Amino acid sequence: MPFWLTVAIGIGGSVVGGVIAEIFFGRPGSFLLAYISSIALVIVYRRFVQRRPVFGPEAKKRPTRGWGLRR
Repeated sequence: MPFWLTVAIGIGGSVVGGVIAEIFFGRPGSFLLAYISSIALVIVYRRFVQRRPVFGPEAKKRPTRGWGLRR
């Protein structure tokens, strides 16, 4: 995964985590929710964009799909 995509997923996770904290707890921001949201975004990226599993032997193979791959 390229650096720019890592940063984008981290920022996206922070935004999603902040929105969830605001909706459910009535206060903005939560490091734990931002962290969990970022992990969830990485899992979604691997499953639906790269179409590969998150765990197991197939997860260790190099991706053939996704953004930032040299063709």
